[in-house]
Amino acid sequence: VSKNIFENNRVDVYPNPARNFLNFEFKDSSSAQIELYNLHGVKVVSQKLPGDRQLSVSHLNKGMYIYHILQNGKTYQGKILIQ
Repeated sequence: VSKNIFENNRVDVYPNPARNFLNFEFKDSSSAQIELYNLHGVKVVSQKLPGDRQLSVSHLNKGMYIYHILQNGKTYQGKILIQ
């Protein structure tokens, strides 16, 4: 049962690796907050995701980042590579 719940509430983040933009695709259409951290734990982005669910990352240095997405009391996280 928990596997189905997880699959129904997942977030797709693409492309990975990214150059200019990240796209976020949710099963739930409510608003979401995105936070990006570098591997030193420093928060480099914190903002509400716009309606098109696209985030510009062209200003970030190349490297690996950890994302945290907060939506309806749930947190989704993962890694993204910026080229």
